[in-house]
Amino acid sequence: MSKNKEQSEKKKKKTDKNWISEDPGGKAVHFTAASAQTAGRIGGEGLATIGQAAPVLQVAAAAYDAYQIGRNVEKDKRKGTTRNTVKKVTTTVATYGLGIGGAVAGAAIGTAICPGVGTIVGTIVGGLSGGIGGGYGSGKAAEAVMDKVEYDTYPAVCATCGREFLCRKYHTEDEENCEDCQEE
Repeated sequence: MSKNKEQSEKKKKKTDKNWISEDPGGKAVHFTAASAQTAGRIGGEGLATIGQAAPVLQVAAAAYDAYQIGRNVEKDKRKGTTRNTVKKVTTTVATYGLGIGGAVAGAAIGTAICPGVGTIVGTIVGGLSGGIGGGYGSGKAAEAVMDKVEYDTYPAVCATCGREFLCRKYHTEDEENCEDCQEE
């Protein structure tokens, strides 16, 4: 069979009406009409529920983050520092930013694999992965940078054992003893 005839055969619609999508390259995932209808009913109901819950969950997440920031402000005020608040704001911004970026990337990947369902799954998986990874990674990075620039820390000598240590005044009530001697 010639190459042109082969290509025209691929472009022809199948006579069987069970296929709802056609891909000239032959790389698409094909669904039968019945499976597409079932997925549509289930997905439609699920998406409607998610659509109704999403604004409530967004408000709850923002309120919780505001509460956490407020708690860190109070803690820093008691200790005469700002580090806890700066770290919490940094990780919150990174969590939301990387969560959104992860959702966009996941949607693109999911769409490339299986348009529709893949888009939804990719958005959820990408958003969660980006948000969790962004929060964790930014927390570690913030700690490392703030330690490097000695933000709300200072070198001290332990009153109990005499060793030098980095006093983290934002973290402890006992600024005279190292972490090992504080636990005793």
